[in-house]
Amino acid sequence: MSVLPDIDEEAFIDQIKNYPAIYNDQHSDYTNRFKREEVWQEVADFMGKPAAICKRKWDVLRANFRRAHRIERSGLRKKQWRHYKRLSFLIPFTRTEDVVEQLKQEEPVSVFRENEEEILIDSKNNAERSNANIQFFTSMAMTINTFPMDHQVRIKMMLLQQVSEVQLLLENLPPPDYPINPFTD
Repeated sequence: MSVLPDIDEEAFIDQIKNYPAIYNDQHSDYTNRFKREEVWQEVADFMGKPAAICKRKWDVLRANFRRAHRIERSGLRKKQWRHYKRLSFLIPFTRTEDVVEQLKQEEPVSVFRENEEEILIDSKNNAERSNANIQFFTSMAMTINTFPMDHQVRIKMMLLQQVSEVQLLLENLPPPDYPINPFTD
């Protein structure tokens, strides 16, 4: 079962490599949230996928690279991870603590899985699901901010109406006798 849509991982990695603000914590734009959002939108446009999906895919690939890099450095590897060489540009930005100690705390190498989606399913918890909602609404806010003010207000009111209706439904409360959205009733 795939959690993330298919993405050409090689093209995606090559695209990410062009944007050091995503992975280089010493880059001048690394801490600039707005600039990084712009960069992610450029990557998303190139890939033809939503920025939130691209960010999640990057999180998975980067986590797999870090694990593969620790295994590679320890000399315990049986087979090199398929994207290890392509992502090797991350090595200068990877923290290399005591490799042996980290490997002792992790699962045995034989349990290491190449399938990013399985790792994503195993590692994501409710807080991260909530984070996905935050990322989605942040992305929506950035888009809505480009609209004229009257459209922004209408969208906010429509969204409030939808959320309120679902909340009433979930709490088994009757809908109000008055219109929530003055533009429709």
